[in-house]
Amino acid sequence: MTASVLESSWNMIHCILRKALSDLKEIRNSGPGTLDVIIARQTTTLNDICTYFSKLKTPWTIKNFLFSQIQGERAKELVLGTRVVSSGVGTDGKTVQRTKFDTLYYFSIEALLKTMTSCDGFWKQYSKHLESVNNVAVGTYTDYRNGMLVRRQGTNADNILNILLYFDEIELCNPLGSRAGNHKLGMVYLLVKDLPAIFSSKLEHIHPITIVKSSDVKRYGVSACFSHIVAELSSLWESGMRIRLVDTNCLREIKIRMSQLTGDNLGIHQVLGLNESFSSNYPCRFCKAHRTLCHKQIRSDPSPARTASDFTGPGAFTNPSETGVKERSIFYDLPYFCVSNNKAVDLMHDILEGVAKYDLNIVIPKLISKGFFDLNYLNSTIAAFNYGRIYSKTHPPPFKSLTLPNLSASQVFCLLHCITFMVGDKVPDNDDCWELLLCLRDIIDFTFSASMSEAGIEHLRCRIEDHHALYMQISGDTLKPKFHHLLHYPDIIREIGPLKQFWVMRFEAKHRFAKRIANNICNFRNICKSVAERYQLSMIDSFKGSYYSDSIDTSDSEVVNVTHVPFAKEIINALRLEDCSIEIFRKLVLQGSNLYLNDMMLYKYGDNELCFGMIKQIFGHENEVYILYQVYSIKYFSYHFHAYSLKESHEYVIEKALDIAYHHPLHVFSNIEDMFVTCPELYI
Repeated sequence: MTASVLESSWNMIHCILRKALSDLKEIRNSGPGTLDVIIARQTTTLNDICTYFSKLKTPWTIKNFLFSQIQGERAKELVLGTRVVSSGVGTDGKTVQRTKFDTLYYFSIEALLKTMTSCDGFWKQYSKHLESVNNVAVGTYTDYRNGMLVRRQGTNADNILNILLYFDEIELCNPLGSRAGNHKLGMVYLLVKDLPAIFSSKLEHIHPITIVKSSDVKRYGVSACFSHIVAELSSLWESGMRIRLVDTNCLREIKIRMSQLTGDNLGIHQVLGLNESFSSNYPCRFCKAHRTLCHKQIRSDPSPARTASDFTGPGAFTNPSETGVKERSIFYDLPYFCVSNNKAVDLMHDILEGVAKYDLNIVIPKLISKGFFDLNYLNSTIAAFNYGRIYSKTHPPPFKSLTLPNLSASQVFCLLHCITFMVGDKVPDNDDCWELLLCLRDIIDFTFSASMSEAGIEHLRCRIEDHHALYMQISGDTLKPKFHHLLHYPDIIREIGPLKQFWVMRFEAKHRFAKRIANNICNFRNICKSVAERYQLSMIDSFKGSYYSDSIDTSDSEVVNVTHVPFAKEIINALRLEDCSIEIFRKLVLQGSNLYLNDMMLYKYGDNELCFGMIKQIFGHENEVYILYQVYSIKYFSYHFHAYSLKESHEYVIEKALDIAYHHPLHVFSNIEDMFVTCPELYI
């Protein structure tokens, strides 16, 4: 049962108990003549309770009651086709056959968006995001709307709501078991793009719109399984959607536009009608480079980019081995869609689960073979390393051999940011293997950046070229397809903005819900329906309260006099306070990040200056939350460790919590001589 049902039931029971106590007091204080009146009143109350709970006698009535609490429409069952299947052996010993309906479950995009846009705070966050995007200088890319693609299409109007679709297939059973693939699902998720980045990282803002069995996608084709999505998106773009604003009660008409379709490389190729083999002659969806050129190409310039005619022109589908295109995508039925403009890439699969693993499998064995350290030293360092609170849950396991162990994307990210401190003091400067690792770190900093300039884009292009050339030189091997994808990253950033806004890490995390449902119910008769219904039940309370609130969450607070707190002098002088009370917090949740005392932060950035500070106090005064930092100045940037060396000062500054430049705490590494801090995802 959901929180709202439990809350309403508890409130009703609590109200009954209060009435009963009140009546007992009345009986005690009044004469016996009032007893009959009170008994009649209590009888009416008890009859109301029985009537209420009579609706919840069976699991079926409870289920129907819960579904009546759902905001918006229920998931629709759409029939893809029928087929004859065997249902066992009859009493006569003959095989019994029956007709099976293959179905998918679809959540209406219009109904979902109407529910979301009617929530308190949605249009405030929408306007806030558009204002921040429009205030960015030309030549700086912070969002999809800053990209050249939107400028060419002229779709930067405030009556357009961009959404992002994601497609992927998930395995519900043991992928190594005998039933692997039998209950594989194809999931399509929706995310509203035109909101601040904090809402893109929250799982409750990612919604499934289609749940279909992967076997049905192969049996009936992508077009049949996605036609309902395309039809509704076409209607929402051409006819628009009328929304009643909560604040003013006025109607607002907006157009819904699919900005990009994202997913892993295999899923994107499947949906867009491209070859699903990356060893084919033309494996790239961005250019027409032959695979022999992709194996050695370190710049994207020599290969011509794909255009609209490559996907829809005469003969585009007749010979997939010569074009890389096997069929027309159903998404071409959208009036604004073109495969050549769908440039969303996935940093998780391309870099963290691709290029980074190839590099680490080359660099670590090479460094060990050169005698800088051995495997035992590496494992002992991994085990004893101070990962801090940031990487405490994602640190890598020990190496069983020179081959990289099976690591998740978050573990690879942790290893890349910590390995320079783990073994960097053992490796000399100008080592070619170490240079390859530092090139990769540069690429990650730029591609994961929340903002990019033209200068940053060109610097990224040069670092990718250096990286690929160095990889081939050290490994003696050719480049893999994911290396080739990196060549297009600079141009893609210029077209659609920073790449992290399209990566699939949070979408992959959303898969856990369907997997958990499958493991709990252990019933696969109609697994699509089971997942769809339980998802809707889980969302009954999601659109209430602070669904679109970006307010600061504080906990473990204490109200004290300002003169009795640590750093009282600095607080009084900065805010010009007198003898008054302030609220002290030991924890602060800011844009999804947990901040504690002694966390190192990048609290200000601008004019090519980075301002680092350690949190020494978090306090509130007059409905505003402040952070007091101890300032740490930059001594130098260590290229060898890819980190800033900081020096402690006796200076303190106080800033408003909402004015912080980078809301993630930074990992600090200290040795005997220096304190280093890694600062990924900087604004370049």
